[in-house]
Amino acid sequence: MNGADEPRVEIHDAVRQDAASAMAAAGAIEEDAPRAFTLEECWARGRFEASLFAPTEERSFAWRAEFIRDGLPLLPRDRRDRPIDPADFWIDVARMNGVPQAALQKRVGRDAATVEQILRIAEQQNILFRLPHWTGMGEEPDISDLIYWTDSGLLHRLLNARVPWDIPEPARGKSYEGFAINALVAAGGLGVRPRVWRRGDDEIDLILEWPERGERWAIEITYSKAKKLGNGFRRGCEATEPTRAFVIQREPDPDGGRDIERMSLETALREILTL
Repeated sequence: MNGADEPRVEIHDAVRQDAASAMAAAGAIEEDAPRAFTLEECWARGRFEASLFAPTEERSFAWRAEFIRDGLPLLPRDRRDRPIDPADFWIDVARMNGVPQAALQKRVGRDAATVEQILRIAEQQNILFRLPHWTGMGEEPDISDLIYWTDSGLLHRLLNARVPWDIPEPARGKSYEGFAINALVAAGGLGVRPRVWRRGDDEIDLILEWPERGERWAIEITYSKAKKLGNGFRRGCEATEPTRAFVIQREPDPDGGRDIERMSLETALREILTL
């Protein structure tokens, strides 16, 4: 199995397909509507078509196991010429989803150069992605990039979870966070610049900036119905000066908080795609 060649969807295709299906039903286009899927299905099963569109959960789960065995990047020997066990390594990377690269390196117990080499290969094969940190004028980041999985289905399989709700906290929240960030960045196109803002315990999950358009969005992400924002988010907004700030909730609750705009991931994707 060549992992790099396996067809996969873009998460925001779920939103585009809704629009295409509606146009097809109205006779506005002649082409067949693209194969439909929901954001929930994509979060649970991942972006690979063979997993996402598998006829049963068992088939999806089994396909992901096969991909993990045969499709993930081959691992080099480390700088001390020691082999790296793929099973242990990728499970460790799954358990550390959304953490700084330095913390991941410590977890896997390998030298920095070897971990960097693996991360670059994984990025090239669209397995992992990095989220750099926001820095102000003249600042240097004091923490390494965050590392996320590009495919939540592989992440869940490595954690031996058939559905996201089988994953304990905080890994479940990180799973949805990475899923949403990946979707938002891809929908933002080539001109978007994604970063995370963090100062001490204060954090904004995602800063999306379109420099040529003068747009900068501060986004907090949660899979729960309501999330009370602390002063850290407000301090982050003061530091980054966004043109827009909001919370993405997997299950938006109109009574969940009136302190800031709140919306679903689907709504956020629609707004980005119509920028």
